[in-house]
Amino acid sequence: ALNATYKGLTGTLDVTVKAFLPTALEIVGPSTIKAGATQGYLFTATYSNGDTAQVTPAVFSTPSDRLTISGKSVTAKTVPYDTDTVLNASYTENGVTVNDVLALRIEYVAPLKIPQSLAINGNTSVNEGSSATYTCVVTYTDGTTATVTPSSFSSSNAAILAASGLTCTAAQVSANSSVTLTAAYSENGTSVTGTLNVTVVDTTVLSSIVITGASSIQEGSSSSYTV
Repeated sequence: ALNATYKGLTGTLDVTVKAFLPTALEIVGPSTIKAGATQGYLFTATYSNGDTAQVTPAVFSTPSDRLTISGKSVTAKTVPYDTDTVLNASYTENGVTVNDVLALRIEYVAPLKIPQSLAINGNTSVNEGSSATYTCVVTYTDGTTATVTPSSFSSSNAAILAASGLTCTAAQVSANSSVTLTAAYSENGTSVTGTLNVTVVDTTVLSSIVITGASSIQEGSSSSYTV
């Protein structure tokens, strides 16, 4: 109340101080969120005098089951493709409620590829003195495959079959010889290895053989021969 006194007289006037009322609410934050991510939002109320202030909404919600809301933070679940939804907020002050809706897109994120096995593809036999090139194919836990460059590729006996990159060169051998090729590959924190048994083939061709020894033997005796 306001009071005034003049020449012994007093006057009183009741005055009501009215608060500025909210006229609008804005949800402030990104309009996209990646699946699996969490991001926070702010809320700005605008008042009848033009002032603005950060406020805490009475309600912050979404109709989507692909989002979870905790306080002012939103977390997106996995989606099979880009998915559109909305965020809703309302704020009440001095009996006045203001609302806002923010369109939000949940962006699809491809799942990580996890290697399950590794195969070395190529010839299982190599002629001595020749070369062969191999490929490495990884199989992922989702069943898909891809040709990859291994982190390592080696031979169990480089003197017989030497590996350079993914190409192997066979040495000369006196008999067919078995060698094991081993490859390793890593992706997204998971490592796999693969092996392949390869035979280096002795390609020597005999044109003739010679039997050495006596050309005649007495009856009742014996003789030894070499080939």
